Amino acid sequence: MKTNTKFMLVYQNEAMKSILKDHGDYLFLDSTHKTNKYKMPLFQLMVFTPHGYQVYTNQTFTSQVTDSS
Repeated sequence: MKTNTKFMLVYQNEAMKSILKDHGDYLFLDSTHKTNKYKMPLFQLMVFTPHGYQVYTNQTFTSQVTDSS
């Protein structure tokens, strides 16, 4: 049975939250499109630190993505 249930799982721990707060002037969004076994898109929000590191500050799985174009 197919349902129209929408689903979103967002993960952010305290360290990720702190890094986002301290270095969130420039945000980058990385995504994969349905490459996991559940065929769900994965979005990862990143920041660059002053030392040049890319750090993930949020990870989000969602069941539905709408193309707004």
